[in-house]
Amino acid sequence: MKKIESRVGYGDVSEGYRIMKEKFVGIRLAEKSKADRLRYMKRLIREIEPEILVIDGIVDMVENYNDMQECSRFVDFLMKIRDKYNCTILYVLHTAKTTGQSRGHLGTEMDNKSEVVLKTELVEGELNETKLTTVKNRECKKFDPFNFCQVESPFPYINKCKL
Repeated sequence: MKKIESRVGYGDVSEGYRIMKEKFVGIRLAEKSKADRLRYMKRLIREIEPEILVIDGIVDMVENYNDMQECSRFVDFLMKIRDKYNCTILYVLHTAKTTGQSRGHLGTEMDNKSEVVLKTELVEGELNETKLTTVKNRECKKFDPFNFCQVESPFPYINKCKL
């Protein structure tokens, strides 16, 4: 396993960075087949018992993100992981280019099961600036959208952007 050593952190940057380097494990699954990715992820989850699971590119975990049965099985699997390990699951799902909506049946199922859905989009005309918006929040009211950017640091900052 390869530890990810940049672009993660919280609180005091130096202390947060040190803690994350020690506790954060990133796994690259791109070279594996989709079926192997899921098997590998299941094995790893049993071994590590994560408190937080981040899946960047969730459509890459299924063969067909429009197959209702396959997507339902995968979402059920994630819900079991959430419940068994009391695990927070964060995922990245790129929206459809034509509609801006979540992609396929997988996107719909994930949106339905998610506690919070956030949307990021690049701010037109602004280099390295991103807008974060709440699409859904079950537990409390949506927060006001805000922009953030990355300037001279691997960590994003809100106060460096024009708001």
